[in-house]
Amino acid sequence: LLATTSRFRELKLQHKEYLCVKAMILLNSNMYPLVTATQDADSSRKLAHLLNAVTDALVWVIAKSGISSQQQSMRLANLLMLLSHVRHASNKGMEHLLSMKCKNVVPVYDLLLEMLN
Repeated sequence: LLATTSRFRELKLQHKEYLCVKAMILLNSNMYPLVTATQDADSSRKLAHLLNAVTDALVWVIAKSGISSQQQSMRLANLLMLLSHVRHASNKGMEHLLSMKCKNVVPVYDLLLEMLN
């Protein structure tokens, strides 16, 4: 988690870039389940379209920053590579919360309240 946070700081993430990356993370969180019903397939298609639009917005924000084309490509690649690290940190956090729940260390109600804060 610290390495990922440090990498975001090194990249000096701009606010608009942050918003795009955050939206990509949230949109990607539901991309993994397999779709079975037609309605789910349509929802997944719409979600993928929205994710593409956010990716295009990130490309546009980086392009407006005034850096060279090569630097723009590198910046986009660096930001996209961090998404898997964020996913990994998220999975580790979820595993930890699940283990706490299974061991009855903390009641589920308290875990949910903590996640909302």
